[in-house]
Amino acid sequence: MKNKWLKYFVAITLIINAATLLFFWFHRPPHGGNHGLRPERVLVETLKMDKKQRALFRPLHQGHHRIHDSLLTQIAAKRQVLYAQKQAATDSIIQEIGFLQAEIERVTYEHFKDVRKICTPKQQAQLDALLGKTVQRILMPKNNRQKPKNER
Repeated sequence: MKNKWLKYFVAITLIINAATLLFFWFHRPPHGGNHGLRPERVLVETLKMDKKQRALFRPLHQGHHRIHDSLLTQIAAKRQVLYAQKQAATDSIIQEIGFLQAEIERVTYEHFKDVRKICTPKQQAQLDALLGKTVQRILMPKNNRQKPKNER
């Protein structure tokens, strides 16, 4: 008699577990944030750019991306030279890398200045907020980063 009840109990437990798994599988909440989206896509969607703005944004983004990649390639080449050297005279290479890093910052700043020009005043405020969050989350040391209020 005990075995019969045990079998029923196990069967009911398995059915409840399967139903729970199926429920959570089909009712999953969407992922928070914009994980998996390319940065330019996040920008276009967050600002809700219209077709005209998207058409103006595309060449801006492509030009920025091309220059940024070129600068990163140059930095990588300089780093290879820097770390391949066995001598202490590396200050000039380090200065060149620093100059290239500064150029990336300048080019990126100019890019967002240009993006801002194609935005409406409301979008400009959204862009400013998005850039502020992005800078804080990317550039700050992990232990000094502030989480957005909705993540606390």
